[in-house]
Amino acid sequence: MPRHIDFHVPLDLLTTPRSGECVVDSWWMVHPEHGALFVADVWETSMSRAPIPRTNYDERIVKRFLQKGYEARQIKVAFMSQAYGPMKTAYDAYKANKSA
Repeated sequence: MPRHIDFHVPLDLLTTPRSGECVVDSWWMVHPEHGALFVADVWETSMSRAPIPRTNYDERIVKRFLQKGYEARQIKVAFMSQAYGPMKTAYDAYKANKSA
């Protein structure tokens, strides 16, 4: 069964154009200092292939599941390929903490 690790993508990075999948006109869980919230599934020896955004097209859904310290924010265009670097960094930190 996978564990889930949270990680953030700064909004200036997430909204910088890059080829690949885009999420348009969606509401996001955003930490004011760290950026948009994502999750990665982690198994013993690997992680999910794609980042899982904490987003929804309905603002009410995002607000219902907001974590403490987060806000719902609409982002016009989010470039999902920008999340792979932060996901890898979070996974590397997870592995380092697990082996320590």
